[in-house]
Amino acid sequence: MTITGLAGMSYEMCIVYLYQMERGSLFSSIGLLFASFMVGSSTGAFGGRRLRRFLFRRALQTQAGIVLLCVFTGLMWPFVTANAAIPFALNLCMGFLIGMEYALFSKVCLRKGVKVGAVLYGVDLLGGGLGGVITGLY
Repeated sequence: MTITGLAGMSYEMCIVYLYQMERGSLFSSIGLLFASFMVGSSTGAFGGRRLRRFLFRRALQTQAGIVLLCVFTGLMWPFVTANAAIPFALNLCMGFLIGMEYALFSKVCLRKGVKVGAVLYGVDLLGGGLGGVITGLY
């Protein structure tokens, strides 16, 4: 989950920085970028709660999806900025994957008898903090 938090925060910051460079400093649009990520995150968490089988495998698949989305966004950025709605959709997808992974890993840990609420949230925040610092510095 630390890596997921790091990846999510880094992706979010990159999208915001690149969006600002392409479109200018539009505060309402930046707020909508964050909102699209949060909507995706909550939707993914609700979707992950409903899954019952192959939880660990699906959690690994969501991690692979996060990596693929990062690579896709990086490679296709010139085409992504052609339409103003695409960064919002990408942020929504990233939020969905991260929310689903959070829900899946918490269910995996609960099945193993580990109470994970605070620990999982803490390592996710640790990763988000590291991602914010690392991305902000570079």
